[in-house]
Amino acid sequence: MLGGMKRFLVVAGNMTGDMFGVLAGLLLDPELSVLILEEVEFATDSALATDQVPVHPIVLPEEPPVLPQQLPASTTVSADAMGKAKEPRKQRDPREVFAQKVERYREAFPTVMSYISAKDPNGRCKAKEMVALFSSSSVKRGRILLLPVKSLNAAYPLVSQGDEVAIQYVTLNAYKLKETGERDDKKSRAQKAMGLLKDSPPTGLMSGVSGGTSATTSVVSEPLSKEHFTEVSEGTKIVQKAKRSQIVGAMRESWGMKGLSLIEFDKFAEKIIQKCVDTRDHELLRKKRYAVLWVRFSGKKGGPHPQHDTSYRGLKQLITLCQKVGLGVILCGDRAWLDSKKIKLEKLATESKSSTFIDLTEMWERFEWKSSLMTLSVEERLKPIKSRIAQIALLDYLNRRTLGLVHLGFRSGNLEAYSLIGHRVYYMEEKGNKEAKRMVMWRSNPQKAPPREFLAPRYDRIVIDLPASRTGKFIVTQLRQPSKTAEGPLRDNMVAPWGPKRLDPNKILLKQRDPADDSLESFDLYSEQYDLTVARYYLKKEALHQTGLTEHAGFLESDLKKIEVVMAQAANDSDMTVIEGVTHWQKQVKGTE
Repeated sequence: MLGGMKRFLVVAGNMTGDMFGVLAGLLLDPELSVLILEEVEFATDSALATDQVPVHPIVLPEEPPVLPQQLPASTTVSADAMGKAKEPRKQRDPREVFAQKVERYREAFPTVMSYISAKDPNGRCKAKEMVALFSSSSVKRGRILLLPVKSLNAAYPLVSQGDEVAIQYVTLNAYKLKETGERDDKKSRAQKAMGLLKDSPPTGLMSGVSGGTSATTSVVSEPLSKEHFTEVSEGTKIVQKAKRSQIVGAMRESWGMKGLSLIEFDKFAEKIIQKCVDTRDHELLRKKRYAVLWVRFSGKKGGPHPQHDTSYRGLKQLITLCQKVGLGVILCGDRAWLDSKKIKLEKLATESKSSTFIDLTEMWERFEWKSSLMTLSVEERLKPIKSRIAQIALLDYLNRRTLGLVHLGFRSGNLEAYSLIGHRVYYMEEKGNKEAKRMVMWRSNPQKAPPREFLAPRYDRIVIDLPASRTGKFIVTQLRQPSKTAEGPLRDNMVAPWGPKRLDPNKILLKQRDPADDSLESFDLYSEQYDLTVARYYLKKEALHQTGLTEHAGFLESDLKKIEVVMAQAANDSDMTVIEGVTHWQKQVKGTE
């Protein structure tokens, strides 16, 4: 039934930071397929549906598990070998456990015959972007499946861990998209999504439907089991075990970074550089090694890991540090999260301006980018992701035209992309980060036996004590305290009281009663007027004061010294060479892991 597909790597539609790692895993393992969970809104009335694709009801267990005649409220564990009696331990009522599990099913999947009435109702699901990236990057559409669900958070653990009821729902409702050249009329699209067209290959995980919509009418040639499903981290592990040359070769080929396509990308890049760099400084590009400093503000917009957002003072520190060790500087990424904040970055760029400073932040929003992109000729398959690949190709052009680039930023999926195409990349991460284990697998790892090739992409980590921003310092300090919420352990997005979804819009810190008193209590709260910037500033100041942090903004001096050691070694590495866009260097830099 699986038609060559051995395992399904399950990815929730909001896991955009994992996209490039998943893509690399798919390219390296042809027997791996991806199952993307797509958050949708369901309607029971087909007349309300915007997408006429019916979804089977989930079949929930109707009876609770068999229970003993008398269920004790608690049970006493026998004394241990030392003869000391242990405290009685409460045993959960199986009926309660069963009820909670059924509730999770209801939260994740529809329970009655439904139709997809809206996609991405919560504005966080990027399933379409994932499909575009994977299918445009040489992954056959037959290996990309979608599964409509009610909640990504509820469905992901059930599906990725191969829950029995979730597998039944997957078998009935996972579907693949139309292959190029297949029939495209409205009726055939709906039929294909349900596997009803007998003259076409089976759609999704169904091998045929004999009529009706109940679970008993689905005929599959081989039952799915828990072993067919794996979590998103499986893609990371596949990349970890592969040779760096193999990883880089697969990624560059999938994105057209060779041959005629590369020539077109280079013509495009030259146009952009001519607009951004003074003509007199073009020759300097070839004689300098550059640090690419990545700017991000996605956490302030409600995205994950707000502690990794950029601090303006911290960015200034990094620019000064890189110029001190002899590196030119290229700024990339976000310009600002609010229009009122853009002037801060513009001022910083102006102060840092030199013949070896290039500001490429939000390049994709500039007129010269959009006009040049329209004339960029790429392979047909790459057209859906042309702008994204053009951004990567621009820096790849600079990696080949200079003495090499050294990327630096906080851990992110965007940085991963550059390590996967062979650039030299270092990411910063605070000590004790609970997600550290997954990406450490990609660090520099030379083979012990000849020819001593490197395994993994050489995505190396600089461990710092605290992030540079005030928000980051507060979040990390709070996460290091033993605390839990009703939903489980405290998460970074739930910490900062001044976050975009946590600040009370009816209150503003407007009038300071005592100019000598900077505490929170010194300010009157008003409900009719609202100044978000002022409110955030004083909430941060008070919160940081309570945690005992004295250095509020910018990197700690001890962390700056760690970063300087790494960047200085990279700046003066005589063994570093760039061959056809791929950076090669021998030694692992001290201060990284």
